[in-house]
Amino acid sequence: MGFFFILFSYLNGDNFLFYYAISCTFLFAILGNSYLRWRHKKHYVSHVKNIRKGIFDERVQIEIGEGVIKMADKTGDSHLKISEISLVNEITEFYFLKISTGPTFILPKRNIALNEEVNTMIKNYNIPHTINLDWKWK
Repeated sequence: MGFFFILFSYLNGDNFLFYYAISCTFLFAILGNSYLRWRHKKHYVSHVKNIRKGIFDERVQIEIGEGVIKMADKTGDSHLKISEISLVNEITEFYFLKISTGPTFILPKRNIALNEEVNTMIKNYNIPHTINLDWKWK
C-alpha cells in the first residue's frame, strides 16, 4: 500500500504526499512488527482472562497413579489415561501435557514432588518430551 502512494505521488509531482508516504512506509517497516506483536499478545491475554474467568487460583488436587492421572477440584473428579498423552512440552514454569484428543493440560512446576512424578511418568511411559526452559513470550 505504501508503494502505491509513493508511486502515485511521484508521478503526480506531489512532494508532500511523496515524503509523507515514504515516512509512513519507513515507520511501519521499523515499528510494524513490534506493534503487531504487542497487539497480538494483548488480544490473547484479554481472551484468556475473559474465557477462563473464575478458574484461576483454584485449588486442584492431582495424583499420578498407575496408568492414570487423577484430578479433583470443586466441580468433581476426573481421570486422564497416561497412554493418551501424546507429548509433554516443558518451559520454565509449566508442563504442557498434550492429549491425543486435542486439548492441552497445563501443570505448574511449583510443587517439587509433582515435578519428580511428571519426569518419572515421562520416562516410564516413553512420552515424547520437549524442553524449552528459555522460552519467553515475544
